Amino acid sequence: MSVYRRSSIAALIAASWIISALSPAEILAQSSRHFQSDGPNQSSYSDVAVGQMVDSLLTPNSPKGAPVKQASRQQRPRFHSPSPVRRALSGKLVNNPDTSDGSSEFALVDRYGGVLRYVEPTDDVDLDSRLGETVSVRNDTGDILLASQLEFSTAIEGGIQLAGYEEELISPGIEGGTAIEPVPEDSLYLDTGIDFGGCADCGSFICGPRNGCSPGARGILYARGEYLLWWADGMYIPPLVVQGEADNGDFVNAVVVYGNQEILDDSRDGARVRLGLWLDDYGQWAIEGDYYGFGQVSSNFTDGGDGVTLPFVGRPFIDATTGLDAVQDVSFPGIQGTVAVDAASEFESAGVRLRHNICCVAGKCGCGDPVGCGGGVGGFGCGSGACGGGKGTRRIDVLFGFRYAKLDESLIITEDLETIESAPPNTDIFLRDRFFTENRFYGGELGFLWEWEHHRWSVELLSKLAIGNNRQEVHINGITITDTHLAGSPMVKTNSGLLVQPTNAGDYSRNEFSVIPEIGTTVGFQVTPRLRLTAGYTLVYWGNVLRPGEHIDLDVNPTYLDSELPVPLDPPFSPKFAFDETDFWAHGLSFGGELRW
Repeated sequence: MSVYRRSSIAALIAASWIISALSPAEILAQSSRHFQSDGPNQSSYSDVAVGQMVDSLLTPNSPKGAPVKQASRQQRPRFHSPSPVRRALSGKLVNNPDTSDGSSEFALVDRYGGVLRYVEPTDDVDLDSRLGETVSVRNDTGDILLASQLEFSTAIEGGIQLAGYEEELISPGIEGGTAIEPVPEDSLYLDTGIDFGGCADCGSFICGPRNGCSPGARGILYARGEYLLWWADGMYIPPLVVQGEADNGDFVNAVVVYGNQEILDDSRDGARVRLGLWLDDYGQWAIEGDYYGFGQVSSNFTDGGDGVTLPFVGRPFIDATTGLDAVQDVSFPGIQGTVAVDAASEFESAGVRLRHNICCVAGKCGCGDPVGCGGGVGGFGCGSGACGGGKGTRRIDVLFGFRYAKLDESLIITEDLETIESAPPNTDIFLRDRFFTENRFYGGELGFLWEWEHHRWSVELLSKLAIGNNRQEVHINGITITDTHLAGSPMVKTNSGLLVQPTNAGDYSRNEFSVIPEIGTTVGFQVTPRLRLTAGYTLVYWGNVLRPGEHIDLDVNPTYLDSELPVPLDPPFSPKFAFDETDFWAHGLSFGGELRW
């Protein structure tokens, strides 16, 4: 028991000696240096309050019982960090978007968007007219400044110059306060070339500001251009060209050489452009527009013969009077010529919309301003805690606006024939069937864009849905010109070819409800402070569209072909027209870059 008492007495004596050896100012100076080790973070009101409480507890036991004195600008602190004397604090004057906690409507932020000080207006200074200017602090007294403490820029010959002077910055309210560390210079600006190294913990302009939810973190203007390598849904066409043999004047052993297949399903080259403008400093509202399209893609086929050499060529159809297969001769004994099938497709889309940030979570609070990081500027609902933990900055934006889309396609079948007469002159025949469809979509669009940025890398996930009206149009027409080279003009039959007859020729249109969903992902790599390289994938679907191949009716009344002049039509009235809807989708890769200002 005596040993235990002796040990306790020795511990008490040692503790008393340590307390008497260290003054309150020394303890607080060491604590202050600890709080300042994070760099840009400034002492908050909570820090000062805790310090004053500790002062009140320790003052009676301090040497000589002297009260703790407030640090003054004329008195050099006895304990301070080894930082050299810095220039006066300066930053950009902006509106504070969140005043619900009673803070001022004005704030001073650094170049990364972190809040340095709040600024209270005074009658003699018009802060509204100074928004956006870079100002310096004439007399820095802590987290909240009066407007009269700011030093505004003054005009000089050749530009604008900020008032600059050497002054040591002292934290208020603590004896022997510490010099405030300046915002560190960004060591990762790529002014001298490309650097593929990592990023400091506190980030940079390249890797994202220290707090990605702070003012200026998303820039002001952005433009993205991309090369598109996409594939689209092919267009189905029925059998259009056959080859076969002759047997006693009949076309036999016919084999389809073009048709009964999907065409226009090859890759398509295109481009996409997106432009956007942020309407506020905090990246919460933007107006954005985009356009993407592809050059016209086509499919071409030609076949024919001299009417002597095998195989013979013809165009198949179904005799509507008997229901049997039939062939119109293109190359066959007694006639020679060619048949050409030309198909084309063109697709494009454009939109304009508002972009609103509903959630922003910066994963690394410790390197940013504590007020700006936890102030709820970014909205609600993603992550936990002030910054949500994790790495990088995550955002969710909602998109709502207008979408336009166009899909134009055509299918043209042309015959150029010459009959081989026993006695000249021969008869020339030109025949054409033309099918053309137009789809025009106009509607509203709603979507979400999820973003993640960490150091140089970024990922975007996009989902959108456009709902509106699709204006559908079908144009069907044909022509047959017969020239016997005899006296008189060639005979012309309009709206009459092979698969186009007066029974289905015409212009047809209607309005139908349609939807266009779109999903996509984009990966980015920040190469320079303003340039980001991107690569991604996109899938677009369009329901309820019209396509030419779906509107070809192979049932033909052969009596319409034999008549030389338009005559009253007899049944069966074929070919017929009917709206036949299908869908269209396109997907593919994108490669490009984005510039931010």
